[in-house]
Amino acid sequence: MSKIDYLPTIPVTAQEVLKLADNELASVVTLWKIIDKDVSISAKILNVTNSAYFWFSATVKTLNEAILRIGFLNVKNIAFGLSLMTVFSDEKRQKSNGLREDFRTLCIC
Repeated sequence: MSKIDYLPTIPVTAQEVLKLADNELASVVTLWKIIDKDVSISAKILNVTNSAYFWFSATVKTLNEAILRIGFLNVKNIAFGLSLMTVFSDEKRQKSNGLREDFRTLCIC
């Protein structure tokens, strides 16, 4: 492994979503309140919910409805995936400390 000068962290919203999604007593309202603070995650969840992958007969227009339709697990996966993409998207950081290669190694393992 190369020397790592900077180790990025997962954004706070994604951390909160991951923590809450694992809680069996969590409510949709609580999850909505967390996600609603992050425009990019909210938009992505609505985008994915309205994609051909889920294909609902009517367009989902609200975040609450999207969470109800696709479920906590999918919301958690979207939030986590988007966060990873954000963390590892900065080309300057990737080139300077080899994070891209280290991340690929982690994914392969």
